Amino acid sequence: LYSENLKAQLANMRQIYPDSACILIGPTDRGILVKRSRKKSKQQSASPNDLLTFSKVHYEISQTQKNIGNSYGCSFWNWQDEMGGVGGAYRWVRHSPPLMARDLTHLTVDGYQKSARDFSKSFQLMNLNK
Repeated sequence: LYSENLKAQLANMRQIYPDSACILIGPTDRGILVKRSRKKSKQQSASPNDLLTFSKVHYEISQTQKNIGNSYGCSFWNWQDEMGGVGGAYRWVRHSPPLMARDLTHLTVDGYQKSARDFSKSFQLMNLNK
């Protein structure tokens, strides 16, 4: 369903704006917050595969955007790859200062700022040497 909707939207955009630039931005990486019991001996545990459930979904979304977007002359920026790929959310939350919020869904201000710089650099939108 996502693929078909994306194709329809991009076909519509190209019909109205045949020559305009198009950049699709893939989703960030995302983790799964594991709540811990107040008693350390009763911590919830999750398998590594469970912890990557949303990361894998976001990877598939990115691949779909990249492949379909290419068919419509759109560039693609892989935000998840910029975070280090599948599982990057866990590295970003441990970064100092943290780049990912503790909910493992949203970025921190520093994370959004880093992402904006990376995006700008990828598409040479501004001179970052200043």
